[in-house]
Amino acid sequence: MNEPRRSLDDEPLRKGEERWRRLVEALPQLVWSATPDGACDYFSAQWTQYTGVAESELLGWRWMDVLHPDDRHSTRRVWTDSVAERHAYDVEYRVRRRDGVYRWFKTRGVPIRDSKGGIVNWFGSCTDITDAKHTEEALRHARLELEKKVAERTTELRRNETYLAEAQRLTRTGSWALNVASREFVYLSDQYYQIYGLDPDKGMPSLQAIRQRLHPEDWAHTDAIREKALSEGKSYELDYRIVLPDGIVKFIHSVARPVFNASSNSPVEYVGTVMDVTKRKQAEKALRESEQRFRDFTESASDWYWETGPEARSEGIWLAISRRSQKSGAVAWLISMRTSHFAISGTEPPTGTVPKSTSRRAASRYLIRKDVFSGTGAWAAT
Repeated sequence: MNEPRRSLDDEPLRKGEERWRRLVEALPQLVWSATPDGACDYFSAQWTQYTGVAESELLGWRWMDVLHPDDRHSTRRVWTDSVAERHAYDVEYRVRRRDGVYRWFKTRGVPIRDSKGGIVNWFGSCTDITDAKHTEEALRHARLELEKKVAERTTELRRNETYLAEAQRLTRTGSWALNVASREFVYLSDQYYQIYGLDPDKGMPSLQAIRQRLHPEDWAHTDAIREKALSEGKSYELDYRIVLPDGIVKFIHSVARPVFNASSNSPVEYVGTVMDVTKRKQAEKALRESEQRFRDFTESASDWYWETGPEARSEGIWLAISRRSQKSGAVAWLISMRTSHFAISGTEPPTGTVPKSTSRRAASRYLIRKDVFSGTGAWAAT
């Protein structure tokens, strides 16, 4: 009587196990279970189909034989630690497929406990993550390539900045950018600070602070040209002077152009340059003074002066004639000499007296005495 009763009691359990197996074998994962001590006692049909190894040859700890050799030691360590410490098991390893190809699997196992908290068995699954691994590797490679390109580009930009800074230093040119709405600078180059005698460690100066460096005589026209250009959104050029705190006066040439917003026709910024042209201005002043001294000399002398091009006999084009010769009516006489190649009364200057320049860019000056006009003059090269 007792035996039939046990058979009836086992039937629901048997049917439950059957339903569980069917459910497990319908899953895409490789499913397994283990005893409380960690020895595997069940592998789903997916395991045997994937590995080509019979379940009986995977039971216990022999399932590790189908793992990649490089993953066996770490996997065994993680699994034994989980069993000993009675916590969930989570690991990634490669499993050999029946054709010899290894694919990555994400494996997770959890302990099944009784009502008293004791572990009665372990249940786990293995999910193929090979495609995700490949994607992850591709992303990692792309990230490394991007980081490499960013580093190369950063190095290139820094090198270009160094070249630009050196070029600005050599040409005494600074650069700047101004926000139109706020009338505040958003960028000043190192050379800009140098030209204006400013300390970059004190922060970005205001437009008003820069204006204070202008020479008082240049305030009005500088402000008028700049503000007109900013209000109309046009480029502009300016020449003005600045006065440094130590009293040094510098001549500045500035060029600026607007930067427009893509969504409107109004400029949002102005970018420009400032060039220290003090040495050029000083050279121009020295040249003017030298020319004035020469003019003063020729106007007070009793001789006649003019300049010709590099070939004394080529065209006879006079580049300069003293005012004194103009006042005495010699201009007409000189012009008449153009077609006679400097012949005076039909007589050319003696050979070697008027040397020809070997350089087409060189200009030769010649002096003819006043008494030439009486027929007794002489040519002389100066």
